[in-house]
Amino acid sequence: MGPCDVRGRPTGAQVPGTAQLCDPATTARYRRLLARKYGVVGRLTLLGSRLRRGLDGTLGIRITLTSGPAAAGS
Repeated sequence: MGPCDVRGRPTGAQVPGTAQLCDPATTARYRRLLARKYGVVGRLTLLGSRLRRGLDGTLGIRITLTSGPAAAGS
């Protein structure tokens, strides 16, 4: 796990973590948070996703960082 830019390019150190797929209600909450954080660009991205795949075509992922040494290669 590590920070990245909008294109997914790493911008900082990596740390170990786990991911959990979220239920539809949590996914909807995450969509609202993305729209609020990224403004017009976020809303347009979510609109494109909804038009291509529908609301069930994407899902939220909850990430939890775990303790331990930084991932190899960082």
